[in-house]
Amino acid sequence: MKELYNRDLRDLRKSKLFCGFEEEAMLRLLATSDMRVVEYRKGDIIRNYGEETQEIGVLLRGTAFVEFSDVDGSKVNLSALNAGDEIGGFLAIGGESFRRIMIYAGSPCRILFISDLRRSLLEGQGELNAMLTKNLLRHWSEKLRYLYQRLILFSRRQVQERIRLYLMSLPRVDSVVEVPMNRTEWADYLGMHRTVLSRELTRMQQAGTIGVEGRRITLLDCALFDEAQFAGAPCGDGDGAE
Repeated sequence: MKELYNRDLRDLRKSKLFCGFEEEAMLRLLATSDMRVVEYRKGDIIRNYGEETQEIGVLLRGTAFVEFSDVDGSKVNLSALNAGDEIGGFLAIGGESFRRIMIYAGSPCRILFISDLRRSLLEGQGELNAMLTKNLLRHWSEKLRYLYQRLILFSRRQVQERIRLYLMSLPRVDSVVEVPMNRTEWADYLGMHRTVLSRELTRMQQAGTIGVEGRRITLLDCALFDEAQFAGAPCGDGDGAE
């Protein structure tokens, strides 16, 4: 426990893994766990391809990225992990199934790793273990939903369809959405080059479809962002994602 600061404990209580835990219960569980706190610089590898681990971690501060490498060497950024996210649990439990997955720091990171949490989740009993398992399953469910949304995006070959589908998935206030990532991260998420995304956003502005002010996007042509426009629509050909 000596490695944890008061701020770390506050961050842990806000994390998805320990959601709903009273501080006393969380401290009791941590006191009986084999844990370590590790800090990473931007670009450092947190978990390398094929690396085996028994640890499940919590990202206390910073941002990390999960990357998949195909057999031909091509790489896809699967998701971003932010403060409070569980990190590496699927590697600890899934093992060989995830040997093509790497996790690296997108910014300076501070991570708490708990090495015996895997055994507790798989074999343990009691209310605390039940809460941990429930939280972990909920978190993984969110990840699966996120990956499903990306799969839907990648099924669309036209660049503007991908952009429109993504904008439709964001919370909307008075026809305005806020993109929660910078332009490079957004392009990577959509599976296209940054220059392609910028070009298509400019075209959509010129066509009067959207208005762009930094990360704030105003949906000017509401009919184009109606879910009914995409329901059952064919993937079609057209301009690819380049």
